[in-house]
Amino acid sequence: GVNKAIAYQRGIYADAHFRFHEVLRQCTVMVMSGYGWSDTAINWRLDTWLNQNKRNTIILLHPHPDEIVQRSVIVGSAYDYWTQGGQLRVVPKWLCETSMRDIEGEVHSATASRT
Repeated sequence: GVNKAIAYQRGIYADAHFRFHEVLRQCTVMVMSGYGWSDTAINWRLDTWLNQNKRNTIILLHPHPDEIVQRSVIVGSAYDYWTQGGQLRVVPKWLCETSMRDIEGEVHSATASRT
């Protein structure tokens, strides 16, 4: 019952959202698991982060990324662009099924292809 975009401007939500923005400014690789892409305010922020620097990369741990493409307008419109450009790298497993080797391999590939 809470409008998240408005709630992000108050109290603990504002603090958490501020920290999220701060971390995005400090990193170029994000490992993502369990985020469903249904929060429009966060989705726009992730879209902006990917567009700000072609080195910015999301390593998405998800066995069926097509579910996210269908659920989110932002992902649906940008998925091909992000994957073809190497900014969205899908590991088709959940976190509990993934090894550090899987993740480190994608992180290495993401950083090596951008240097």
